[in-house]
Amino acid sequence: MNFQKLYDQKVENFETQLRRVFADVKDVPELLYKAMEYSLINGGKRLRPILLLETYKMFAGEPNENIIKFAVAIECIHIYSLIHDDLPSMDDDDFRRGKPTNHKLFGEGVAILAGDALLNLAYELIIEASLASEDYKKYLKASNYIAKSMGARGLIAGQVIDIKAGDTISGDTLKFVVRHKTGNLIIAPCASGAILGGASIEEIEHMVNFADYFSYAFQIRDDVLDYNDKGKKDNNTSFVNIYGKSRATQTLGDSTQRAIKVLKQLEGKNTNFFKDLALKFALRKQ
Repeated sequence: MNFQKLYDQKVENFETQLRRVFADVKDVPELLYKAMEYSLINGGKRLRPILLLETYKMFAGEPNENIIKFAVAIECIHIYSLIHDDLPSMDDDDFRRGKPTNHKLFGEGVAILAGDALLNLAYELIIEASLASEDYKKYLKASNYIAKSMGARGLIAGQVIDIKAGDTISGDTLKFVVRHKTGNLIIAPCASGAILGGASIEEIEHMVNFADYFSYAFQIRDDVLDYNDKGKKDNNTSFVNIYGKSRATQTLGDSTQRAIKVLKQLEGKNTNFFKDLALKFALRKQ
């Protein structure tokens, strides 16, 4: 089986679990539920939950129900961030993945609350999983890592600096924004998957470094694709706009190779999935 088919299969398997877990959400006003469901079950790469599941699998074998809840939680956080990112007060986008953004369909107020609800649902799932586990300290450590990565020190810090930067942004500021927005949403599932899987401190650090380089390459590829589609006009916080397409492409390749190199330090572990993943996303067309 080639890697694309393997990845698509993993996406399909995760989406089955995602729908099952979300179907258990009860006593939610119908309008709010529909707004949450619209964005959460609206497709996508499902990269973050798959990273968590595959990292856990590399260290501990097949994921159980508690690990699946962590993976769903990571996707809930990712989707909440997209709903809020699309708002008129943020990036002001009308479409995502070819469909109207949440606020265009449900209104700005409901979209904000849908994002809030998904973020809170994520922590409900993480707490439920932690309470159900005998090794609660390990689960709390993973939960703490995710919470810090998504809060004022992480994802939200990146979003604030992105807003503050406005139409002009320096290279250093861009790196900060990427590390805290794109980076934390990729590093957190790798780190928490490793923690939950019982990895050593050194192994967790290796996965963090892999995810750091990978997320950098991931964002540059997004910027290159966006530039090819739209040109410079719609994206001021872009590697291509700051450094030019040639240098951005070179940095993309360098970051991908560094991510792959880090994997070699995970001695005795089968890292083939992560190597193939890094190469796949570096060359992706959308």
